[in-house]
Amino acid sequence: MRTESGIQDGLLKDKSTYEIMRPESVGISRSKLVLGKHSGRHAFKTRLSEMGYDLSQENLERAFETFKRLADLKKEVFDEDLEAIVQDEVLRVEVPDRYRLLKFKVQSGTDTSPRAEVEMEVDSRAVSGAGTGDGPVDAAYNTIAALTGTKSRLLKYSVNAITGGTDAQGEVSVRVEEGGHIVLGQGSHTDIIVASAKAYINALNRLEHMKKEKRDTPVL
Repeated sequence: MRTESGIQDGLLKDKSTYEIMRPESVGISRSKLVLGKHSGRHAFKTRLSEMGYDLSQENLERAFETFKRLADLKKEVFDEDLEAIVQDEVLRVEVPDRYRLLKFKVQSGTDTSPRAEVEMEVDSRAVSGAGTGDGPVDAAYNTIAALTGTKSRLLKYSVNAITGGTDAQGEVSVRVEEGGHIVLGQGSHTDIIVASAKAYINALNRLEHMKKEKRDTPVL
């Protein structure tokens, strides 16, 4: 009897071995492996690569060991779990704040075009600007992007409530990519727009740190 690990390894080497039809034939761009407690290093590394993470062997081993411990507790391990593992085991470093939020204000409403006014530090120099967008978060991100000059792309944006009630503190997580580098950013605040701005700036700081590390060393 083939194990889960063996089946995943077979799929990675030759999809025709176990796929009775091509995913494209039913409107799916590709088959997606579900990772679990029996998944091996090959499947784990492949999934991380598909998500844009290229880890050194040392970091891969550390992340894999954390993944195995988590997989013992959960039936399935999702992409969000993998992101958290990479965040905790690989990207948890003291990142210098090249960018820092100083002041922030947004305007939005049923008869008002979303507009953001942002004051921040860039390389210890105070800069400010204003911008618009499809919504208050979009306006804030457009303004921050203009002030920092970033060429990055926002891949993912998610909001979670840390506490309950109308005064709940919200936590925002974003995933940002530039030149093949993908980083996660997080921010929390009772004002979800402020939390969004903090998360985006956190991601940009991590991105700058990763780009510097990549220039200094051949691998992450």
